[in-house]
Amino acid sequence: MSDLAEEPDPHLIARGFVEASGEMPAAIKLAARRGLDLCYDRRELTASLALSGPPAAPDGGEEPYLIIASFDDYPLLPPIWQFVDPKTGRDIGLPGYPRPVGASVFHGNALVCAHWSRKAYQEEGGPHGNWGGVRNWQNPVEGSVALTIPDMLDRLIREVGSSRGRMGPLPQ
Repeated sequence: MSDLAEEPDPHLIARGFVEASGEMPAAIKLAARRGLDLCYDRRELTASLALSGPPAAPDGGEEPYLIIASFDDYPLLPPIWQFVDPKTGRDIGLPGYPRPVGASVFHGNALVCAHWSRKAYQEEGGPHGNWGGVRNWQNPVEGSVALTIPDMLDRLIREVGSSRGRMGPLPQ
């Protein structure tokens, strides 16, 4: 008998929550109903979704976007939602994000600014130290409320659809 124990899967608990019927399977169905392909990597506990949004100018073509999400430690912590370069998948900051219209979760700080977005919290480098901490994400004190992955994804899809171009030019 070996003294070497098998390495435990660090995502085992989060994967159980993410793969529950009202979470990732429902998010995949939501995307499919809108003609989109939400790609879920169960090993890495990540997802990606390519979207198109309106151009900044009326004569421009649709703007391509790519959302990546990480669900490690879900639901203890909210997902990390990030818009990246749609060609390379690299973090490019503001140019990755749609320019919002009206009240929005897209802000000039190059992150999804909502209770359900981990990077919005001060302890994760975001602006919000007033929300009671990232572990309190399911008790929102202001702004957008989304407590399931499909609700979060729905909000992002709708906001991309009503955006006006991107917050900055894509890298060449």
